[in-house]
Amino acid sequence: MSDITVNALRYRCFSTNFEYNPLPIVEKGSDLLSPPYPFQPVNRMLGQILSPLQDQIDELAADPFDDELLEEFLIYLEDCRDYLQRAQQSFRSMPNPSNVAGVAAHLYYCLNQVGDGIDELERFTTSYDEHYLHTGQELFRIAYGLRREAQAAMKDIQ
Repeated sequence: MSDITVNALRYRCFSTNFEYNPLPIVEKGSDLLSPPYPFQPVNRMLGQILSPLQDQIDELAADPFDDELLEEFLIYLEDCRDYLQRAQQSFRSMPNPSNVAGVAAHLYYCLNQVGDGIDELERFTTSYDEHYLHTGQELFRIAYGLRREAQAAMKDIQ
């Protein structure tokens, strides 16, 4: 291509406020868990949601009708909701290159399961129906598995 054609193309791109912003290419051996990819913060926030659940339920099991224990559980759920919102914002803030689409899919479904699990656990606090507690635990278990699959997919790419 001649210099005139290249300059004409550049002029057209810049004169229409077109910005060329290519997706980052992840090469084998690169660290997917470090910025600028949203996977590291999302993974960390998911851990902060999923890991304490069993301890929280064990504490609540001492007396689920105790107002103080229930208040602590509600604080945990509020923290979970905050972490989930931040994880979703981080996840959506960057495009996902096609070579990490599998990782992104696992994390996307994991975030959805966590959101549904938090909803179920919150329903338990208003009705004391153990069905909601068990459903919330099951959704968190599924989310934990999806998170592990995302981590394994990341390792495969590296």
